[in-house]
Amino acid sequence: MTQQRAEPAKTSMPYHRLGRSGLKVSALCLGSNMLGSYVDEAGAHRVMDAAFDVGVNFIDTADAYTGGASETIIGKGVKSKRHQWVVGTKIFMPTGNDINARGGSRKHIIEATDACLSRLGTDYVDLMSMHRYDLDTPLEETMIALNDLVRQGKVRYIGNSNWSAWQTVQSLWISDKLNLERFVCTQPSYSLLNRDIEEEVVPMAKAHEVAITPFSVLQGGLLTGRYEANQAPPPGSRFASRPQMMERMFTQKVATAAAKLKEVSKKYEKPVPALLIGWALANPAVTSVIIGASKPEQAVQNAKAVEKPLTPEEMKAVEEAVAL
Repeated sequence: MTQQRAEPAKTSMPYHRLGRSGLKVSALCLGSNMLGSYVDEAGAHRVMDAAFDVGVNFIDTADAYTGGASETIIGKGVKSKRHQWVVGTKIFMPTGNDINARGGSRKHIIEATDACLSRLGTDYVDLMSMHRYDLDTPLEETMIALNDLVRQGKVRYIGNSNWSAWQTVQSLWISDKLNLERFVCTQPSYSLLNRDIEEEVVPMAKAHEVAITPFSVLQGGLLTGRYEANQAPPPGSRFASRPQMMERMFTQKVATAAAKLKEVSKKYEKPVPALLIGWALANPAVTSVIIGASKPEQAVQNAKAVEKPLTPEEMKAVEEAVAL
């Protein structure tokens, strides 16, 4: 007997152009670095279905996530709606012990892309991003290799992750000079406790029409109020199997901010994730916020957070909560 899916939750998901391209992506991007670890394949597909039903059309992964399992799971999950999903993945990290199985060389870019497509079970990926900047490879080589992948139809658009402003500008200069595909987006870490990109990356992105698709807006989930200082992580949570990582990341500063955000949440009757997502999207340079979900209801709740911008009063309260 086929299990009936519930009626999709109603949301008004905004869509934005990805940088200077014509590609439209949802204001919320489904992150997937937990897929294949504490979220199994069946659970991941339930999350993906729930996110899609509330308007999310953008999903982010990488060949480094759970040894490629994330890509494999996503490939199966998007198969029936492949052309409705914008699938983004990333390459750069080591994929083997060979000295050339990493980085931004032409050899690795081509081989890693083919491996990504195989795991995703598709003949193209919508967005291919360089996961890091390669200091050992001429940037011209990297950009030409990425351009060739677009010309071959294996990749639709290109971007980067964890690059500084000057590194992205250097790539844009090379693209203009050599008439190559240009990066349409950059993926940095950004949160209330980590606002470094506002100094250089944000002005660069505005000036050059590069979309910002930030990750870690929830500080790995530690700002959501789900975790308590000096207490074991809740069963089934991201840090349940990584208590040492939580101990290292859940500093006093993070714990204090999380406690204050819970107070703001109660006052305005909005979940903490909604406040954090709304805060990030209030930055006009931010196109889509990357947020993971381990359960369908989390995906739905996160999607509802983008429907209505935070009021000036709410924005002030959120920022004051971390003004330690």
